[in-house]
Amino acid sequence: MGLLVRGQAAPQVTGNEMAENGDAGILLMGSAGGVYQQNVIRANAGTGVRAEETAAPTLERNTVDQHPQAGVTWTAEAAGTLTRNTLRGNATGLLVKENAAPQVTENALIDNRLGLHYKGRAGGWASRNLCQGAGQIAARFELEAGAPGPSYDYDGCIDPSTLPTEGAVAVPQTEPESWPLPVPDPKPPLLPEPAADPAPPTELPESSAAPDFGSAELAPVPAAP
Repeated sequence: MGLLVRGQAAPQVTGNEMAENGDAGILLMGSAGGVYQQNVIRANAGTGVRAEETAAPTLERNTVDQHPQAGVTWTAEAAGTLTRNTLRGNATGLLVKENAAPQVTENALIDNRLGLHYKGRAGGWASRNLCQGAGQIAARFELEAGAPGPSYDYDGCIDPSTLPTEGAVAVPQTEPESWPLPVPDPKPPLLPEPAADPAPPTELPESSAAPDFGSAELAPVPAAP
């Protein structure tokens, strides 16, 4: 386990790496909240981030990649917000199940086997997400009969032709000027190369040494007439 947050804890977690842990990179339980931003959550044994029970965190601008289950899982009655995250190379980018209902906006789901997956009575809101990658299924809905499903507006992952008969309500909206979203680069910028050490001073060869004029005395200057 990389980071466990439970009870009513609401930390600010910024700029950390949670990698190669035995279960989840971040697990949120109880009514945990907080803001988690600009973290790298990579190659954990289960899922990258998992929100359970009534947790309601905010995930913003994180990179979540290389997980055998889901990059992010929202389950039970978890809520909260996922915005501008990069979910890359996971079995599923985002799994929302049971009665979970997060707000999912402007995320990039890239090269996962499945982008968005809603199951059970999952709901919430999906808006202006980007699904990209050869072979990636953008979205799948396995909702119970009568389940509300997520509401969505101009979302790049949700194709209305693939929706079940019930669930997943489209809310018409004009196309945002910023669409499509730029794909975030998960790699940190390279630091500039350190300046080379200055070269040591060059020593003159012996032949270049200053000439020796000896100790001869100069002739006196004659006085003026």
